[in-house]
Amino acid sequence: MYESLNIDLLYVFTTVAELKSINKSSDVLLLSQPAISKKIKQLEDYFGKKLFIRSPRGMALTPAGKLFYSQSKKVIHDFNSLYHLENDQPCSKFSELHIGALDSIASLLYSGFFIEALSKAEQVVLTNKVTDLINDFNLGNLDVIFMDEYFENELTTNFEKYFLQAEP
Repeated sequence: MYESLNIDLLYVFTTVAELKSINKSSDVLLLSQPAISKKIKQLEDYFGKKLFIRSPRGMALTPAGKLFYSQSKKVIHDFNSLYHLENDQPCSKFSELHIGALDSIASLLYSGFFIEALSKAEQVVLTNKVTDLINDFNLGNLDVIFMDEYFENELTTNFEKYFLQAEP
């Protein structure tokens, strides 16, 4: 059993989770495939849970892996923000903000905000599928999600809920 958790293990884990491939992660992280596999095994041994399902099609997160992924992203964010404290730099909560919204909500309630944001954003993805938004939020790919209250039981990560407006 390992005595402590190394932040490097979290970086490796999140990279593999996002790329869904040890081979691709090897190129990005500049680590050998066996080294990456060993680090994933260390995490799984440390927590006593299987984090990935390995298949010929790649790596997929288990339910425990999905939860661990969202928490890992938060730990990595907090760890990276320590740099700002050390260098007396102001630390904003987000260097990038990833917002998900149903097209109906975006167009009807916050059209001015989204029109301005679209003109300044480097990348925009629009969807009318609430399941896409929920999956991205659960995986930590979205920081904020605008959606109907009806779907909140689908969220598997910690969240704060704010009531914005009732539907007519």
